[in-house]
Amino acid sequence: TNFSNTVSIIKNTADDLSFTIYPNPTITYVNVEVSKAVETVNIYTIDGKEISSHATNNRTSMSIDVSKLSEGMYLIRSIGKQGAQTQLLRITQ
Repeated sequence: TNFSNTVSIIKNTADDLSFTIYPNPTITYVNVEVSKAVETVNIYTIDGKEISSHATNNRTSMSIDVSKLSEGMYLIRSIGKQGAQTQLLRITQ
């Protein structure tokens, strides 16, 4: 069994990385802001399956289209050299 595409919400590995998402809940777009540049922002189902990955090109803010996602809870994770942070994202209709 391959578990390489799963994510744990138990431990954030970058305590000095500020990671903000808004609006939350959202319908169409989610804005992501980080205090330090990260490489990617990924979205996962609540059970840890990666459903989208977004390169940040070392930006500290970006907007992600989530309009095609079904209503429900998701995990959104910023991943960079400093570590990773995960938050819950709620999609409403």
